[in-house]
Amino acid sequence: MKLSIFVCTINPEYWCFPYLEALESYCAYADEVIVIDSGSTDESLEQIKRFNDNGHPYQGKVKLLYSKWPWKFTQREYPIHYNQGFDACSGDWVLKMDIDHILHENYAKELRHRLSEASDNVQMATFQRWNFLNRTTYYDKGKMPTAIKKKFPIKVGVPLGETNTDWTVPIEVKEYHDGVPYGTRIDPSKILNTGIPIYNYDCFFRPKDKCKIWYQRIARANPSIYGLDDDDAWEHWKNIRLRQRDEAVLQTTSNHPIYIRQKLNSMTPDMWGCNNWGWKL
Repeated sequence: MKLSIFVCTINPEYWCFPYLEALESYCAYADEVIVIDSGSTDESLEQIKRFNDNGHPYQGKVKLLYSKWPWKFTQREYPIHYNQGFDACSGDWVLKMDIDHILHENYAKELRHRLSEASDNVQMATFQRWNFLNRTTYYDKGKMPTAIKKKFPIKVGVPLGETNTDWTVPIEVKEYHDGVPYGTRIDPSKILNTGIPIYNYDCFFRPKDKCKIWYQRIARANPSIYGLDDDDAWEHWKNIRLRQRDEAVLQTTSNHPIYIRQKLNSMTPDMWGCNNWGWKL
């Protein structure tokens, strides 16, 4: 079984994502890693290219592609962009990751076994997303559809009869409109729940000013969901994080993926995940 992972990026260095650590974890899992960049202007592209330097332990695994995205940043554009990454993959199974998602070394063999042993009618696999609030607590964000079996006519798109989508909605394609695929949601009986966790560090290493800009940008891209102005969006984000503390699960630092531990140990107080800016999570 050949396993592919793809991820989309836009200025991950500027936005303080742990992108190099994420890519290292993907390389340890997959036979190929596809990075779709939509116009980064920070230092990230040069850093990513170094994965293919002579002597790099994962030399030859990372393929960097470029996608021209107008960057209006509307929800409708998500599937067009992400499907370019999916189409570029050649594996039997394809994992769609976000650049703040890191895989834990303990589950690499287990994941390959579960995917390779899945029955022929299984089309997709889900994972548990653990969203970290700080170095010692996380909350379970629930199942996320991440792996898709390549041989089926599946894309990320808009379910027929619905209006919104994002990269987490795989569908069996029935039609296209302006490049966006529409179709039916995958039958739950054709979905494998692996139970394997994905470690989500989100805005973990980001200072407050960039957190504000990021979430305000997300809110403007999804007015049908948020309908908020910039100030309200920031308060909304803060209230979400405060509520999540009630669902927090304790986590010892040594249990984080090996790829991220050095970055965790060198955090500074201005980063959200260090002490949550005194919000007493």
